[in-house]
Amino acid sequence: MIKNHIDAASANDAILCPVGQAWKSYFESNEDFSLYGMDGFHPSPKGSRLAAKVIVDTLFGNEQTESVRGSSN
Repeated sequence: MIKNHIDAASANDAILCPVGQAWKSYFESNEDFSLYGMDGFHPSPKGSRLAAKVIVDTLFGNEQTESVRGSSN
């Protein structure tokens, strides 16, 4: 599925926010399913935070998530 998203973004000259790749990397390094909610399909709050971080980092750069994280402390 990740390859399909990469191909579609490339074919349409679109920005790809690699949420799927981030989830895959997480699973490969942690071997847990905590990114999924109780239904096993939708994201948990932790999964939603990771997805949001990837989207913000992709669209606005990493300094944006650092700024947002700093403002909540």
